[in-house]
Amino acid sequence: MTIVQEKVRSFIPFKAKSSPGGWISHNCPMCMSLGHKRADTKGRGGWRFNQDGAIGYNCFNCGFKTVYKSGKLNPKLVKLLKALGAQKQEIDDIQLTAIRTSDLVKTAWQEKTTTVDEWKEVILPGSAKKINECDATENFVEAVKYIADRKL
Repeated sequence: MTIVQEKVRSFIPFKAKSSPGGWISHNCPMCMSLGHKRADTKGRGGWRFNQDGAIGYNCFNCGFKTVYKSGKLNPKLVKLLKALGAQKQEIDDIQLTAIRTSDLVKTAWQEKTTTVDEWKEVILPGSAKKINECDATENFVEAVKYIADRKL
C-alpha cells in the first residue's frame, strides 16, 4: 500500500466493512449533497485500493465516483475527503505526498524506458523461412497477430 493510499484510508470510518472482493464499504457521505432526501444508511459507498497505487470510490446509491491514479488528487476526491472530515491541511499534505510520489514514479519509469535490451543472435533451423516468404496459413496469421500484440 502506498503512502497516499494509507493517508486516504485513515479517513474511512471505523465501522467500514471489508468484502472478499477487496471493497471497503461504509455509508456514503455524498448522497445528501447530490440531492438525495436521506443519507445513506445501508453502506453503499465503497473504496477500492489497488496494488498499483490507484484508489477508487463508488457509491451504489447516488452514483458518486472518483478515481486517483498518480499525481494530483482530483477535485471529487478532495470533496469526498472533506465530507469524511479531512481538514484542509491534511488534504494538502496528501496532495503534496501524491505529487512527490508521482515525480518519483515518473523518474523511475523514464530511467527504465531508456534502457535498451541487447538481443542475442540465435541460429534458426534450416527449415526456417523469412516472414515475407511464408504462406498465409492460419498458424502464420496467428503468429503475426501475436508479434503485433507484443509490439516486437
